[in-house]
Amino acid sequence: TKTPLIVLVFLSIAIMTISAFAAESTKPNYAVDGLYEHGIYVGGQFGYVEPNNDKIHYFNDNSAFIPSSASKIGSRWYAGYSYNDFYAAELGYDRLINASSGDSHTYLSGFDALAKFTLPINIYFSAFGKAGFAYVDQDFKNMSGSTTIYRKNNTRLLATGAIGGSFHVTSRVEVLGTITHMFGRAGIDSITVYSLGAQYTF
Repeated sequence: TKTPLIVLVFLSIAIMTISAFAAESTKPNYAVDGLYEHGIYVGGQFGYVEPNNDKIHYFNDNSAFIPSSASKIGSRWYAGYSYNDFYAAELGYDRLINASSGDSHTYLSGFDALAKFTLPINIYFSAFGKAGFAYVDQDFKNMSGSTTIYRKNNTRLLATGAIGGSFHVTSRVEVLGTITHMFGRAGIDSITVYSLGAQYTF
C-alpha cells in the first residue's frame, strides 16, 4: 500500500513548514562553540511501524493477528542532552501499534534510553547513529462491551539501534529522518520504524 509513503510525505512537508516558521533569524555561531547548540533538547517523531511478523506472539505459542486495518503510524516523544557536537543521550516514549479487530485490541508501546553519536557534515547537515535499549510493553485484550474477558501482557527489554540524518534549520531547530530497529526476543517480534521529526535545543 502507498498510504504510509503518502502520510510520510505530507508529514515531512508539514514538519519542514512548521520548523521554517519557528526558525530563528540568526545563523549558527560555529566559530565560537561548534556547529550546533548544546544542552537540553526535546523532539517528536511520526512514522510507519513495520512489525517483523503479522502476529502478536505469546510464551505458550498462542498468537493474535495484527489486522490489516491496524494503525501502524507510530510516534516517539523524547528529551535529551547534547554534550557537544558529537555525543548526546536521550530518553523517549514510543507509541508503536494500536490495533483493533472486532472485540480484540492490541497495543504496543514502550520507553527507551539511547546514546547518540552525531557526525557533523556542515552547519546544515549531519548524520547520526543511536544505540541502547527499549522497554516494550505488548498488551492484548479480548473485550465483551466494556468488560475484559481475556488479557495477555508481555514486557521485554529490547536492544535498539537507529541511523538517520538531520537538516539544521538553525543552530537550535532541526528536521530529521530516522530508521529505528528494535531487536525482538522472547515473545516480542522485531520492529522497524521509519520516521520523520523535528527537534529543538534550548
